[in-house]
Amino acid sequence: MKLSQVEIKTANLDTDKKIVEGIFLAATVKFNLFDNTETSKVPDTIKSIVERKGFGFGLGARVVGNSIFVDFNRMKGDSQKFEQVHQFISEELKKTFQCDLLEVWEGNPAYCKTS
Repeated sequence: MKLSQVEIKTANLDTDKKIVEGIFLAATVKFNLFDNTETSKVPDTIKSIVERKGFGFGLGARVVGNSIFVDFNRMKGDSQKFEQVHQFISEELKKTFQCDLLEVWEGNPAYCKTS
């Protein structure tokens, strides 16, 4: 698996969670993805979406402390659709939160693993 993430340090956690959820919902509709939030086993999940039910790449947003982590799971390899979704979500986050986002890869000491 190829895992990466970005961290958003929130100013207002409740408001920022709703914003991130809205970005994920827009991506779900735009790219015809499957919302599997209800079955997510990741603590404090805001939203979790996958390429297709039970298959393909996945993306999720979760709360850890006063931060929101957006996780990108490419699964076995990169795909054009994944890259489009990744770019869409990343650009929307940058535009909305007006900040540069540092993407951190699994294995980096700054990577925040799920429990």
